[in-house]
Amino acid sequence: MLSRLWSRLPLFARLTIGVTLILVALAGLSFTVAARTEAGLAQAELKEHASSMLAVLPQTIAEWVVIGDYANVERTLRQWGKREHVQHIAWTDGLGGRIEVANKTDRLDVPDWFVRWLDIPSQHASRAVVIGGRGYGQVQVDMAADSIYGVLWQRFRLQMGSVIAAVGLMMLGILLILRSGLRPLAALDAGALALARGALADRIPSQGGPEFSRVIGTFNHMAESVKTAQEALQEAFERLAVTLSSIGDGVIATDLEGRVEFINPVAEALTGWIADEAKGRSVMQVFPIINETSLEAVDCPVGPKRFDACTRRWSRRSRSHLANRRRLA
Repeated sequence: MLSRLWSRLPLFARLTIGVTLILVALAGLSFTVAARTEAGLAQAELKEHASSMLAVLPQTIAEWVVIGDYANVERTLRQWGKREHVQHIAWTDGLGGRIEVANKTDRLDVPDWFVRWLDIPSQHASRAVVIGGRGYGQVQVDMAADSIYGVLWQRFRLQMGSVIAAVGLMMLGILLILRSGLRPLAALDAGALALARGALADRIPSQGGPEFSRVIGTFNHMAESVKTAQEALQEAFERLAVTLSSIGDGVIATDLEGRVEFINPVAEALTGWIADEAKGRSVMQVFPIINETSLEAVDCPVGPKRFDACTRRWSRRSRSHLANRRRLA
């Protein structure tokens, strides 16, 4: 069914659909590779950010941890929690006490399917706070990729916009090319219709590329051959008509359906029909046969397979005669 539907589409539609599918497939493949690469780089970047924070943050809060200044510890964690990609940051002392700061990140309205497709995992890291060889708990950092999703989503939209623009320009280019490139086909179509209507003298001017020029030349040669054959056939028909009109026997010529195409003067006199009136009529109307005794019509259907048999059968009937139109009138 799809192949039948595809074959019914015009050339412009098939070209447009085919090239559009190729462009979309290439764009999708290109973006998939680029997005996966950027997702891997983003994951590595998150890990590096977490490591760099844990290399500095424990020393930053060490003094306040030692003296038990938890307010400054919390303030410092809040400041560090505002940094890019930080989702959660916490310090846990050795006794189970905990100070933590959560930072709500913004995905910039990124669709869920896009997040599931890229699936950039969050990075979790921790490091102990050690001062003078003594442990004062540990610092944990969670790095989220929410903001990275937003950046990648914006790039995706830009790329999709570029693809749509490219497809639109491509369709416009195909339309312009086809409008000029397919004019020879339209000329061939018009020439074929003219030839079918009997305009045998019409010719198509050479146009288009070399392929179309060759096809048009072949068509014109064919049309010239048809014209020559038609003229030769007409001349032969005219010679035959002159011959048949001059002989002493009555002659009626019909087509395969039994309609009169030619009747010579002798047949006109025998039937009472002149040529102009007889042409196109059924031969049984122009050439009726009646029984001499009963004056009833003799059935003689004329056709491509029965005319000869009918003629032989009529010739053997001595009491069957041709009914002259004017005598019957």
